[in-house]
Amino acid sequence: MTSAQTILVTGASGSIGRALRTGVLGSPHRVIYSARQPGPGFVDLDVTDESRLDDVISTYTPDVIVHLAAMIGPSCEADPLGAQALNVEATKLLAASARRGTVARIVFASTAAVYGDSFHAPVPESGRLDPRSHYARTKLEAERLLREATRTGTGLQVVILRIFNVWGPGFPESVATRACLSTGHEPIVFRGRDEFVRDYVHSDDVATAIALSSTVPLAASCVVLNIGSGVPTANSTLIARARERGRAIEIVEGLPSYSCADISRARAVLGYDPRRLP
Repeated sequence: MTSAQTILVTGASGSIGRALRTGVLGSPHRVIYSARQPGPGFVDLDVTDESRLDDVISTYTPDVIVHLAAMIGPSCEADPLGAQALNVEATKLLAASARRGTVARIVFASTAAVYGDSFHAPVPESGRLDPRSHYARTKLEAERLLREATRTGTGLQVVILRIFNVWGPGFPESVATRACLSTGHEPIVFRGRDEFVRDYVHSDDVATAIALSSTVPLAASCVVLNIGSGVPTANSTLIARARERGRAIEIVEGLPSYSCADISRARAVLGYDPRRLP
């Protein structure tokens, strides 16, 4: 899929969607964004509405759908039925509409939360799955539905991106963003020091990975890829960054926690090369 494509992005009002709209998916591709606000290239689309999905795919004939629309984080715990409807059932509807239409590939934004946080080294895509939140469980179920969609004989390809901890513009709640970019007087709260480790991947690198996943030739009908920096960053590193910037900090006790991506497969399949570390 190296020639110019028509790409439909769902959930483009979110932070990753906004990162994509900076131009990383631009020329020579035609990009259509499903988002809440009007603007060039925007289309009104409710991904839980099957007839509207069919209509949009029929009208715009996308080659690729980048599926970002989702309920995330604590909202899923507060509204589990809503999370099931948006994260799982809407993904099923989108896959069915894609098969009926022109779509050759779906790029799906999943999450590193499907692995849990009890590792001691970077986890590969074959690593043990331990989805502890409702959000993680809905994303894992959506992954399963998309795998099934590739087995129907229609030629549909799926790229599942398990995205680790995103930081940078648009992610003000990330402790890495607060430590390295934000200003203010409120203390930054850290849960432990060296015993709390995360893989922080910059929003620009995530956008680049999505763009690559939309167009790179694939050897398989379904590919699962970790999207992170591949670098384990302990809280102690972020604490030092915050102190360098004169930010107040607070450290609270917490259990050991480790989550980092093995990104060797993404490097090999996409040519993915993240460069922005906190």
